[in-house]
Amino acid sequence: MADIELVIKIPEDVYKKIVADKYAIYDKMFYSIKNGTPLPKGHGRLIDYGYVVDAIDDWINAEEYRYTNATEYLRKRVANTPTIIEADNAESEDKE
Repeated sequence: MADIELVIKIPEDVYKKIVADKYAIYDKMFYSIKNGTPLPKGHGRLIDYGYVVDAIDDWINAEEYRYTNATEYLRKRVANTPTIIEADNAESEDKE
């Protein structure tokens, strides 16, 4: 059976209670899972959008980058953006 990657949003206090006591507040935990957002198979690497925006702002505002190739600069910065969730390799799931 294939795995499902799921993004859920829960209140911080609920998260802390779950971490502290795995038997705590099942109803809220199940509700959060039920209302989570499944990530689509084959999704790309999910990255920190704020980091990319900061890279653009750095390029726009820095005199040293004024005459550089913006595309190349931004490609390098995006490639080094922190990964939040790794890309899904859909091919390996199809073979299961």
